[in-house]
Amino acid sequence: MHLLLRLALLAPIAAALQAGLLLRFEATDHSGPEPQTTMSKMAVENGTIALDTQIQTATSEPTNTLIYNAANRTMFAVDHPAKIHFKLDEQTFGGLPDTADRMLARMKNVPPQRRAEMEQMVRSRMGGTRATARQRPKPEIVSSSAAAEINGFACDVYEVKRQGVKERELCVTAWSNIAGGAEIMQVMKDMAKFTEAVINVLGRTSPIGPAQHLLADLNELPGFPVSAKEYSDGKLTSENVLQSAAERPLDPETFSLPSGYQSRYMRRQ
Repeated sequence: MHLLLRLALLAPIAAALQAGLLLRFEATDHSGPEPQTTMSKMAVENGTIALDTQIQTATSEPTNTLIYNAANRTMFAVDHPAKIHFKLDEQTFGGLPDTADRMLARMKNVPPQRRAEMEQMVRSRMGGTRATARQRPKPEIVSSSAAAEINGFACDVYEVKRQGVKERELCVTAWSNIAGGAEIMQVMKDMAKFTEAVINVLGRTSPIGPAQHLLADLNELPGFPVSAKEYSDGKLTSENVLQSAAERPLDPETFSLPSGYQSRYMRRQ
């Protein structure tokens, strides 16, 4: 077949598949009598993230999916067995705990008198949300001075403590060690901040549990955690390990809600 004809036939396929980044993780739950291992995968492209979790085998469908759009700061939590999805955004909760800070940051060029009036109005309107949100103590990131290599990623070991109690042990690699890391860093940090804000409002019953492990404390770290071990009362409860990260074409449907699913409303406690 003539080369130009082949390229013409392949053009619609190339248009449908966009270049993005696909990360694959292995998750192990140590809380039961025997460790249980599942897989997760995260697709990132053009400021959008799709996180599939609780995948039992390489060919099985995920149990849950989170779809996050940084441009409009909206997340959908999808429950595949129940065929439902929840929309999570600032309007859902009447604003998130960090909404006022972000709004005020945009006022830096407003005249001082007008800025003071706007600050008072924003703080007043957002006060209810900020007062009822359950803010966790800030993490203390402690370097252990140890280094390792996990699945080809060189990383440094850190402990995450809150109020002196060890919560996590991480092996953190530089963003530059991940294919496309520089491009995805900001959107992943934005999703991490959004996730933390939602958890502060909803508590641990929020439908975004998997993301709180993969993205927890990301904005406080010097890179991306290749390995993240979670502890409770000094015991290992779970572990997420990055298996691979590769730039590849992504189907746009990756970031779309499944057809036929019902929408449900998530309300603040």
